[in-house]
Amino acid sequence: MIRLVNYVFVALLALAGGNAALAQSDIKWEITQISGDLYRFQNKFHYSVFLVTPEGVIVTDPINADAARWLKSEIAERFAKPVRYVILSHDHVDHSSGGEVFADDGALVVAHDNAKRTIIGEKRPTAVPTITFHK
Repeated sequence: MIRLVNYVFVALLALAGGNAALAQSDIKWEITQISGDLYRFQNKFHYSVFLVTPEGVIVTDPINADAARWLKSEIAERFAKPVRYVILSHDHVDHSSGGEVFADDGALVVAHDNAKRTIIGEKRPTAVPTITFHK
């Protein structure tokens, strides 16, 4: 469990630095290896990261349902591992949408308590987080 927590921490650090919207691009979907088992997923000008671990894959900010379906397919094809966790950095629709694509297959969704409250209250198009934190 401690090892998995370390993986989640690394993914969150990468997300903090790699999730900024950059200039508009013609690229629709792309996966780029950052280092080792850490990858960046690009959907036009939105970015998220995912980490491949021996226990499965940790995905951050699925962006939207179409992007999430494409990413899920690519992860299955390239790594043959299930997505175990989806970490939502916050509740904004352009980051959190599509979480249900992974949650429907058993991935646990992780987010801050405030994000969960907004996702539920505003009926955001994503899976409701199953694991939350408040600090």
